[in-house]
Amino acid sequence: MAIAEQQDEDPRIKASAANVIMFAGPKLGKEYLSSDSVMPFVKRLVNDPGNSMEVTTKVLPHIDELIGNLNVESVQTFCKDVLMKMLDANEGFDWRARAAAAKALPIAAKELQKGGVSPDTFFEKNKLFDAFLELLNDRVSDVRETCANSFSVFHDVLGVEWTTRIALPCITDNLKNMSYLRRISSMKAITCLAKAGPDLSSSILKLFQIGLKDKVPNVRIAALVGMMECWKNLNQTDTEEIATTVKGMVDDEDDEVRMFALQMSTML
Repeated sequence: MAIAEQQDEDPRIKASAANVIMFAGPKLGKEYLSSDSVMPFVKRLVNDPGNSMEVTTKVLPHIDELIGNLNVESVQTFCKDVLMKMLDANEGFDWRARAAAAKALPIAAKELQKGGVSPDTFFEKNKLFDAFLELLNDRVSDVRETCANSFSVFHDVLGVEWTTRIALPCITDNLKNMSYLRRISSMKAITCLAKAGPDLSSSILKLFQIGLKDKVPNVRIAALVGMMECWKNLNQTDTEEIATTVKGMVDDEDDEVRMFALQMSTML
C-alpha cells in the first residue's frame, strides 16, 4: 500500500501496486476491505485527481467490484466521500473517473438495498441522483454512454416508480437539448430502459416517437436502431402511431435513415 501512495515512486510501479490492491481487495471479504486499516487507504487511492494516467487506468475499472464487496456503512461513506467527488467535473478528475462512478452508482444502490438502507432516500438526500443524471450531458461520449447503460441497472434495483419519477423526466428534458449528441445519448438511455422489460412500453414509445421526428438524421437513426433492439418489449402496446411514423420514414431524405426505417418496418 505504501508503494501505491509514494509520490516520488515510478508511476509504472505505483500503477502495478494499485492494480494488485484493487484486484485483490474485493476477494479479501467485506469486513477486511471495510476495516479502518484498509478503507481509508482505498479512498485515498481512488480519490486523488493527481494520479498519473498509469495509476488511474488501473484503479478505476475496479471501483464497481470494490463497492460490491463493502459493508453497507462503507458503501455509504464511499458514495459521499469518493463517488460524489468523482462525479464532479470541477474536481479535476480524468473523465474516466466520471465513467467509473456512473457504472458504480447502481451497484452501490443494490448494496444499500441489500443492507436495509433505502437507496432512493440516500441518493436523493446526498444529491447523487442529480450528479448522475448530469452525466447524460457530459462533454465526453464514453461518459454519456456509461450513464445511459446504467439507467437499466437503476431500474432493476429501484423499480418502475423511480424510473417514472426521476429517469423519464430527465431523459425527456434531454431530448430538447441543443446538442444532437446529447439527444443520441438520451435515445441510448431509452433503449436500455426498454430492454429492462415491458413495464414502461407506453412511455418509452412516446420518447422514441420524439427521436424519430428529430431534425438530425443521426438522432432518427439512433431511435430506429434502439427500437429494433428492444421491439419485443414494446410491441404488446398500441404501436399504430409509431408504425405510421416508421413507414413514412422509408421515404426519408437521408439514405441511412431510409435503410433503417425499412428494416424496422419489417418488424411491425
